[in-house]
Amino acid sequence: MSMYERFTFRGVTLDRMTIAALLCAEKKLGYEMNIIQGSYNRGGVSSSAGTHDGGGAVDLVWHDIRRKNRVLRKTNFAGWPRRRLPGEWDRHWHGILIGNERASGAAKDQVRDYRNGRNGLANNGPDHWWRPKKIGPFRYGRRAAISWRRLNRIAKHPGGRPFMPSGARQVATVARSLRGFNMNLGNHKPGRMDEPLLDAIQRFRRIRRVGETEVKGPLTPKVCYELCIPTVEEN
Repeated sequence: MSMYERFTFRGVTLDRMTIAALLCAEKKLGYEMNIIQGSYNRGGVSSSAGTHDGGGAVDLVWHDIRRKNRVLRKTNFAGWPRRRLPGEWDRHWHGILIGNERASGAAKDQVRDYRNGRNGLANNGPDHWWRPKKIGPFRYGRRAAISWRRLNRIAKHPGGRPFMPSGARQVATVARSLRGFNMNLGNHKPGRMDEPLLDAIQRFRRIRRVGETEVKGPLTPKVCYELCIPTVEEN
């Protein structure tokens, strides 16, 4: 098992660490982000100048850009909103996950630029967007996106309804991950550990060959790891 195992997630190639960071950011944002370009895409887009050749790189659709930029930077991405540049790219958000050791040389140069308050472009201009006071690497084991114990308890509630909004947000994180891995959730009702979601988890377990363990319930530490979701228990 590795933080750098690669997956097809929402139609692009990303490693476990990058998927985890995106899921953590989405939990705070409350919605699923649309990915334009992923990682390990050597030579795929010439205007990316090699920044997407390795791990940790992602381009996202321009939407809710100020809030999205703030949350992603808080989630340890070195990234910038990119306005439209005719002949090169349409507007989007571009980022590199700090601490991803498989990032390309060009991507690591951008991380250095970000730390130095620059824009990561050839003109080395200033970064005018909001910046966190502390800039550090993403630590998978320190990001507690969900509690598998709590979600297994919620699954026993009538209709899989959580009692608190925080529980619904954790359920939504699991649903986003499953959809990212192209799992059909059928008639799943958002925020609930209902039968369609539980069925998708079981199908995912079979695909990823996650057998029975000493942990009883739909979610286990291994299932969460395969879903690329950091847990409270792991922390």
